[in-house]
Amino acid sequence: MSVDDFANLAKSAKRIAVYKEIPGDKLTPTNVFLALKDKVKDVILLESSLKEKNLGRYSYFCFDPIAIIKSYGQKIQIEQDGQVSIIEGNPFTILREFQKDLSCKVNHSLAGFAGGMVGFLSYDAIRLIESIPNKNQDIDNIPDILFRFYRNHITFDNQTGKVVITTVVLVNDEPLDAYNNAMSEIDMICKDLFAFSGNKQEIFTNHEFPLSKLNVDISNEKYITMVNKAKEYIVNGDIFQVVLSRKFSVQVNATPFDIYRSLRFTNPSPFMFYIEDDDYAIVGSSPEKLISINNRTESSSSESLEFRTRSNKIIESCPLAGTRARGILDDDLLAEDLLNDPKEVAEHMMLIDLARNDLGKVATPGSVKVTKLKEVEKYARVVHISSTIQGELRDDKDVFDAIQAAFPAGTLSGAPKIRAMELIDELEGSRRGIYGGMICGVDAHGNLDSCIVIRTAVIKNGYASVRAGAGVVYDSNPEAEANETFYKAKATLEGILSAEGEKA
Repeated sequence: MSVDDFANLAKSAKRIAVYKEIPGDKLTPTNVFLALKDKVKDVILLESSLKEKNLGRYSYFCFDPIAIIKSYGQKIQIEQDGQVSIIEGNPFTILREFQKDLSCKVNHSLAGFAGGMVGFLSYDAIRLIESIPNKNQDIDNIPDILFRFYRNHITFDNQTGKVVITTVVLVNDEPLDAYNNAMSEIDMICKDLFAFSGNKQEIFTNHEFPLSKLNVDISNEKYITMVNKAKEYIVNGDIFQVVLSRKFSVQVNATPFDIYRSLRFTNPSPFMFYIEDDDYAIVGSSPEKLISINNRTESSSSESLEFRTRSNKIIESCPLAGTRARGILDDDLLAEDLLNDPKEVAEHMMLIDLARNDLGKVATPGSVKVTKLKEVEKYARVVHISSTIQGELRDDKDVFDAIQAAFPAGTLSGAPKIRAMELIDELEGSRRGIYGGMICGVDAHGNLDSCIVIRTAVIKNGYASVRAGAGVVYDSNPEAEANETFYKAKATLEGILSAEGEKA
């Protein structure tokens, strides 16, 4: 950014995102983290393994927040300017106010989440949206909501090789000083990046997870009993489907970032994330989007022509339901088997209806459409049935309305949603924490991208915990559903084992 560009923006802006483009041929998100980890705080790293169709074009490394909002129920902790305050209220109202107050002028397409926010909602944040019982113990003590408004961002364009470093500055009475200070800070970041040798090379390999090392909060026998109880509720007409989960945990010595690096290698996925907080870290490799909002004038690659010509404010959901493990069988045979399984297809269609209903709460009437139906998508270890639902976000609705309308995913709760979540609280016996929640980023233009928190580990107090669930319907086999929870957790657990450097 030139000083003239800054001066022009300073005439009408309170905050400006100052940026500098640098060559990215020697930089990766991993070595950027390693170069800066001891000099920055409150890091979030977002990546994707998908490089086609722009789906995984960008990676984001965010650090040193301007403000942090944490919510434990309606108790909200605000960290800003070195001060911590506690208030009571609706966290979505507070987030909306901060998003408006901390907005900034951005004139570069690779400014990342400058002027926006990045963070998560745990599954238990649903109690801030709907009246769901809250009788279970909070073991992990992770915030219901955490969002950070970042000052510094490094954006990687994986297609062009460009890297852009951005810092958000407050325009004061001396705009030139503000600009020079920002550029000096960016230059110091560049110096640290290019001085880093990055010569440490671990080798991560896939290993079968030894069951002897595993702790499970709900045994197979208890889980089978839980499934049978859920089937009774289905027979009685309470629900059509419910997702029941359990938690697997293992003691670890590896650092959280080494576990993240291992997951990048052993289980690459469309949504990969690394989040540090006070006494825990969240590392994940999720295949599933919750919702996105495209509020730019250009269209996204997944939009239909109808939507491109009618609106530039598109809300989208992409439910995944129906799974087969990749292995000996050819992928085409797996796909055929999956699409011809009545149970899997019926469950998927039910979740499409849920997503349509969720988007309909905030979309222009008549605009919600299924733009992709029952296509099989391939991931590192599994294939899934995927569909895409799109609608036009109403002019009187914003990202916070959209989040509340879609949260949590039907694929992690059930149908009908409210009753299914009541039964989850009754049957599982503990709060889910981050599992089934969402990782979310919002930029200065009101664009939103998010994923569902699955295939994820929480590392805290020397243990890594992985929660996984299975969708229970009328004709579910309880033993098979118990096995499915372990299989879904297995890829993440094996990534942890690989980071530990152990042999099975």
